[in-house]
Amino acid sequence: MRTRIFSILLLLFVLFTFGGCDILFDNFEDWEDDDTPSEPVEPGEDGDDDNNVLLGIPSEPSLAEGTMLIEHDAYTVLYSYDLLMPVWVSWHLDANDSGDLPRPSRFSPDPDIKDEAYQVKHDDYKHSGFARGHMCPDADRNGNEAMQDETYYTTNIIPQNSSMNSGDWSQLERDLRSFAAAGYELYIVAGAVQGETGGTNSDGEVLKEWKSEERDVAITVPSQIWKAFVIIEQDDSKDDLERIANGETPVYASGIIMDNAPFDGSWEDAVVTIDEIEVLTNLDLFSALPDSIEMELESGGAAKLPDVA
Repeated sequence: MRTRIFSILLLLFVLFTFGGCDILFDNFEDWEDDDTPSEPVEPGEDGDDDNNVLLGIPSEPSLAEGTMLIEHDAYTVLYSYDLLMPVWVSWHLDANDSGDLPRPSRFSPDPDIKDEAYQVKHDDYKHSGFARGHMCPDADRNGNEAMQDETYYTTNIIPQNSSMNSGDWSQLERDLRSFAAAGYELYIVAGAVQGETGGTNSDGEVLKEWKSEERDVAITVPSQIWKAFVIIEQDDSKDDLERIANGETPVYASGIIMDNAPFDGSWEDAVVTIDEIEVLTNLDLFSALPDSIEMELESGGAAKLPDVA
């Protein structure tokens, strides 16, 4: 015991003598003031087989400066304070999620964003020439009023070309819901890429950002929008990850990348592999899947979609 006390005293003497104590307390203060968000919930940790990130969180909030991971019942979003738009939004979809509730008329700031400087408001898009483009669609959650309302948080929208928003992007959303209605369930991730060019508004202007006429904020206009999805047969009695790993369900997977501009063609013309989305975004999608299955799905090995005609 005496030897241990002597060693501690000697260490303290050295620290004070050579300035190490300043370093020690500086580091302590840095640690104490650290604003890094806490660890997110791991996929499936809450026991919910339909967890919105069951197949993996695309990126950790600590790896992306100026972002916040927000978990709502309707979806999970990685929101960028710097860009004032979502980096990605992840959600689960099956036939129970859709209904016929009327659409809300306005978007509202996300209550989990406490600082008004980082909130986007409905009127910030006024006269921009861009649609308030949902990532997780209203119709994927209009079977539950509380969850539908969450899709109208501004953390779930981007400045999106209007004709694309109401055209082939909307058709893609309807087609994915048709799989859910036919007895499948889907794990979907959608996001946007800032890029170098920006997006095209309804006046034909190409903008990299839109400065609100109401407030001193600038919302980033993405140049490309993407979506990746995994489709399996619905079975609520078993864990989906286990079913995929054990080969108990057919698995389909694909991805889409579209320019944020008028799109001439069908969304099928924009199909890419999930690997291509990962290269574009630097994200690791569906990372909770076993490596061999993830590699096959993301390289295009399951690109054929279910026949629900």
